Amino acid sequence: MRTSFVADHPIPPAAIEELAERGLPALRELAIGSRLEQDAALAIAQVFGPQLARLDCRRARFSDAGLARLRESVAGDVVLGAEPPGRMLDVSVRPREPWLDYGHVTIAT
Repeated sequence: MRTSFVADHPIPPAAIEELAERGLPALRELAIGSRLEQDAALAIAQVFGPQLARLDCRRARFSDAGLARLRESVAGDVVLGAEPPGRMLDVSVRPREPWLDYGHVTIAT
């Protein structure tokens, strides 16, 4: 399973803990499409990193020590650097969001 995680506001630790409790055992690729604080990105990596083949953190900023911790937490590749041109497809739990120009999107896990 591949997914993108986007938030326009700081992610509270309780939200990350809730995701961890729900578990996403089929998750293998995760793109963090938000400008996250280092601590939030590291918390996400600690929860899901051992099962990930790829973690895309292009919008997060890390100190040297934080980057080392991130790489240690993720089993697979960590993608950093400049964002690719274009835009990712936004997906929501409400498939009729006004910004979703592609009709109904169903995600099967």
